[in-house]
This record gives sequence, C-alpha cells and structure tokens, in this order.
Amino acid sequence: MDGATIALFQGDPGEGGDKLDPKNLGQSIRKTVAQRTLAVVQAHCPALAIGETLLRDYLSEEVCGAGCEVPEDFLSRALSDSGLPRHLWERVLEQFAVASGLRFPFLGFADRMAVPIEFYTQEGDIAELCRLLRVPVLQAESGCFLTLASINPFTVDALASEIPRIFRRRGLIVPVVFAVRTDFEGWHCLCQRHFAA
Repeated sequence: MDGATIALFQGDPGEGGDKLDPKNLGQSIRKTVAQRTLAVVQAHCPALAIGETLLRDYLSEEVCGAGCEVPEDFLSRALSDSGLPRHLWERVLEQFAVASGLRFPFLGFADRMAVPIEFYTQEGDIAELCRLLRVPVLQAESGCFLTLASINPFTVDALASEIPRIFRRRGLIVPVVFAVRTDFEGWHCLCQRHFAA
C-alpha cells in the first residue's frame, strides 16, 4: 500500500488524525496478502491443493475488535485445509518462502524471546494491528528498531512496510523494522503468548 492508502485508515484530522484504525488497515492488508499468497501457492506449492473458494471463504471472515478471535494467516489456513500431514508443513513453508522472492532470515528460536510488553502498551494501535495480522513483535527498542516474525513472508513484509509509515505520519522517530520468518510451531506459540485474549 502507498502512503495515500494508509491515509484512508486515519481518523478525521479534526479529531486526532494521528489515530490509526487497525481493523480497517488489518482487513486491507489481509486481503492483499491472501491474494499474493494464493498466487504463489498455486504456482509453486502443488502439495497445497487450494483454490479461489478458500480465498473467498477466508476473506469473508472479517477481523474483529480486541478480545475476539482473529482469523489465521491465509498461509496457515491453506496448510490446515490442505490435508497435508503436519510433518511436511515445514518443507512447504520453506518452498513457499523461496517462491515468494522475499529472502527474510529464518529464526528458529523466536518463540523463546520475551514479549515486548512495554512496546505493546505504548503503541496500542500497532499492537492491535500486529494481533489482527498475527505478526508478533520479537524485539522493540523505541525510536530505534523492531523485529517482526511470521510464517508468511508476505504478511510480515506488509506490516514491516506499514509501521514506518505510521510512525512518520505521527511525526515520530521512524524505527528500522526487521522481518524474520519462523517455523509453524514457533509462530503458533508466539501468537498464543503475545495475543491471547
């Protein structure tokens, strides 16, 4: 999304225009990510026999406010619905990562990192956006850097692009955002620890 698109998700400038609407932005990012994910899966991951029906069903599930269950990442849904044995999921995730063209580092111990409670508390709107997209913040140093993790390179890339725009629009110091991939079990554990209602 470009800078003009994110402006659509800001509040009325007369009423605190620096207020981010995580639900609308999250829904927009989910749609873009799901479409990109489906295209790569269909072209490069034949083990995941999924089609447009799964995409339609996934996009019909809107994100909801705090305290509600959030739909999974589309890649996670594709794995779950594929019928593929779970022990083969990591091979498919690696194949997907290569095919995505986004060469983010793999961090196998991400689930052992501390939850950045201070960042989530200070940046409630960004924390909610992370929850809605299922992208945990692994490390956060205010005004310096953030490290984000996901199993889906498209999801983590989209959020890593949006966060600097959000900070810039607010007139704050823009952090450097690092994106990493992790394995399915580690990501699932991270999401439970970071985003449990």
